[in-house]
Amino acid sequence: MKYARSLGKLDFFLLPCVQRMLENAIILAVAGIMLVACTILTGCSGKGKTVAPRNLPPSINAIQLVPPRAAPGDTISASAIAGDPEGKPLVFRWKANVGMLIDSVGQSIRWVAPPTASTCSLTVRVGDEANEVSMTRVFPVGVGRLVVESFPQGARLLIDSQPTQLFTPLTISDAPVGTYTLGVERAPYVYSPDSPSVEVTDGDTTRVRFKLNESLMFVTQVSTDDCVTQSSWSPDGTKLVGAVEDTALHYRALTIFDSPWPDVFGDVIQTCVGTPSECASARYNWGPSWCPTDCSVLFASSRSGANKIYKVPICGYPYGGQAELMYAGVANYPVWSPDGSHIAFVAAEAGGFPLKVMLASGGAATTVATDVLEDRPAWSPDGSHLVFSKTVGGQPYLFSVPSTGGIQVQVSQIPGVHPSWSLDGNRIAFVSSFDGTENVWILFLDAIPAPVEGQLTSTGANWPAWRPDGLALCFTVFSPQKGCHTLWVATGLPF
Repeated sequence: MKYARSLGKLDFFLLPCVQRMLENAIILAVAGIMLVACTILTGCSGKGKTVAPRNLPPSINAIQLVPPRAAPGDTISASAIAGDPEGKPLVFRWKANVGMLIDSVGQSIRWVAPPTASTCSLTVRVGDEANEVSMTRVFPVGVGRLVVESFPQGARLLIDSQPTQLFTPLTISDAPVGTYTLGVERAPYVYSPDSPSVEVTDGDTTRVRFKLNESLMFVTQVSTDDCVTQSSWSPDGTKLVGAVEDTALHYRALTIFDSPWPDVFGDVIQTCVGTPSECASARYNWGPSWCPTDCSVLFASSRSGANKIYKVPICGYPYGGQAELMYAGVANYPVWSPDGSHIAFVAAEAGGFPLKVMLASGGAATTVATDVLEDRPAWSPDGSHLVFSKTVGGQPYLFSVPSTGGIQVQVSQIPGVHPSWSLDGNRIAFVSSFDGTENVWILFLDAIPAPVEGQLTSTGANWPAWRPDGLALCFTVFSPQKGCHTLWVATGLPF
């Protein structure tokens, strides 16, 4: 009992002591935490001294020039795109190696280019109360010659994505040197440039050309194996008749290709009824034209030893039958009129190659134009006119003439051959080497104030022909692998 009472007295004295020790430990810990926080947030030290925060330097993002290019003697505005992390006021000081600074201090200044071509180094130094940084922009001063073409012409020029009051074709003789991002716009045509940006250098001429954006088209190969020259659509637009050539055997036969493409069969049209020896020379057939009103095809053939015009029925399968001679004279490239009542072709006579028209039922042919090229003509949709190729100054151009004869009118401003007139009357597809390579172009007859040409392909194409609905165009494309042209169809045209 005595021992127990002693322990009770010890507890009475020890418990307050332990309690006071714990309280003191908590107070010391809190004080330590506050001291650390004070040091971090206010910079105070254990000795009561304050440490100033480190000053961060300003930054320069760019030197902006307005306008972005300079010709000799031009005045431009230069601005420093800069800032300070702490938001402190900044001081701007400028320096240029050439020209004259109208202002040398300030975030934006004016600078006058030197009177001759040179290279300018424009430097800005930006400082706050403790730090300074700098940036230099180097740019040329001078003028070049900028030539912009577009096909179709008459498009508004865009410079650096901004519309201007300039229209193609145009030549800017005093274009300040530098890099230009150019574009053109003219509804409803969609263009693409040779290059998205061009560089104008002092004293030099820079050219840029815009053409119809062929990347918008969906192009399908009609046949994978056959080499094809001219072709013609069926009235319903589901088939094509083409002149297929064999480069090894040196012959051309008429073949029908049936959609959906590609047609891997290509049914050959039998154009001669007789023994193999009798029909051997009948394989030299080309220039087909599908009749718009019945199942027959006009074509040219050298089976008699000279080029003549024939017609063959292709009703039902197998295609072909006895070919009928349509014109006894030497002739080539026959085409049906839109209503199937007449035939136009290019005859060969001692005086040259006249363009002739005759009734499909037969009879004498009437000359409607002389001195034409031996090339495929094309009818207007209403049958009132024919378009054909004629040489002027050593180059072929497209001309139009009434189908009954009359005054010839030049309709293309660039060289062209192999015309095909769309059934809406507004467009003529043709082939031109204006860009150095045979390509398909479109002549837009409904353009205001005058017809304009538009370049459709750029990788080489030939012998265009409109589908009757005007929503597709077939043409041939050279295949390096086959060493000849193959037949393709394009839809989704960029106009």
